[in-house]
Amino acid sequence: MSPYKTNARILLVEDDPVVALLELRSLRENGYTVEHASSGRAAIEFVHPTGDSFDLILMDIDLGVDMDGVEAARQILERGDIPILFHSSHTDPEVIARTEEVTSYGYVVKNTGMIVLDTSIKMALRLAHSRKQQKEHELALQVSERELRQAYDILRLAIDTMGLGIGHLDRDANLVRWNQPGIDLLSLESASQSVDQFLDRVLVEYRDEARQFWKDALASEGTQSSEMRIQCGNNTLDILWSVHARRRSDDRGPDVTILCADLTDVRNQDRRHRERENYFAAIFDCSLNAIVVADDSGTYIDANPAACDLFQLPREVLIGSSVARFVRPSGAEDTAAHYKRYMEMGEDVGEFSFVLDDGSIRTAQYHAVRIDKDFNLSILSDITDRKEMEQKLALK
Repeated sequence: MSPYKTNARILLVEDDPVVALLELRSLRENGYTVEHASSGRAAIEFVHPTGDSFDLILMDIDLGVDMDGVEAARQILERGDIPILFHSSHTDPEVIARTEEVTSYGYVVKNTGMIVLDTSIKMALRLAHSRKQQKEHELALQVSERELRQAYDILRLAIDTMGLGIGHLDRDANLVRWNQPGIDLLSLESASQSVDQFLDRVLVEYRDEARQFWKDALASEGTQSSEMRIQCGNNTLDILWSVHARRRSDDRGPDVTILCADLTDVRNQDRRHRERENYFAAIFDCSLNAIVVADDSGTYIDANPAACDLFQLPREVLIGSSVARFVRPSGAEDTAAHYKRYMEMGEDVGEFSFVLDDGSIRTAQYHAVRIDKDFNLSILSDITDRKEMEQKLALK
């Protein structure tokens, strides 16, 4: 897996179909190849030794009644060493501590925006690549000094060309030594600065948080990420920094690596992305037209309030119901033919009559689109009154 890979294969584990739909679109727009698993067990099957492999798994924690994301991650890692990045709305320390017991590729809080998520994914992929290289180097301890020097020079060049500021903590001198992108990003006069000098550049309102973050990162093994505002020359930058601590066999404390990324220029884009997410959620919840999402078997997996009104069922009953439940017996054959055509074409527009639980028959106009596997979006409107009026006019 190369650190320059832009089309990494990602398994998104998310049980909320609307959230999954939005995240699938966002990740694919950012160049990733993404598969979706709606439960922990489905995710485990995806990464079975005889099945597909992924460069990274983006794991939610709350996955319904099946099993939670932490347990799913634990079982997945028993099958192979796959980077797992947790992505959840939880911010409780005890929840985060559970994830640290399973994997050290990081934890991203939901609703921090696609830019933060994308950067965290790239950091996790680069970290996985670095670990792979480290293992390869440990197996090559018998190579000559010349070959070791060549390997070091190649690694140094790779780090300097990543585009991220990367620093290593020299614990003896209490200095952070930066690569060239780090020097440029932080506007440093030299490649080294003390830890206090680095933390003092954080804006006053974030400084206590930054110092606590640094303390916590050194006390734990793994990767911790946070966003801070720092002063760089005459500029104030929004910096995403990630601290990775790896325990050593001696008592001198962990090896510590710092990664920094500048998010300043993309904050407006991040805001627009959040606005678009809110826009789609508002359309779904507030639309006067019924909107339903069905899997490929024709079972409803999500519905907005207008859909509940259309079918005169509470949401918990409508979800899990089959489309065939509402079809008139005389129209079942036509419905099956229409559904087969829809699955072949990926889109269908038309009208259908359906029976409510009270026995009344209604007619709806629909537009159905197959967005992804097991993600079929339909917009429906009740045209019963209009059809009756048309029939009356025709009789005149």
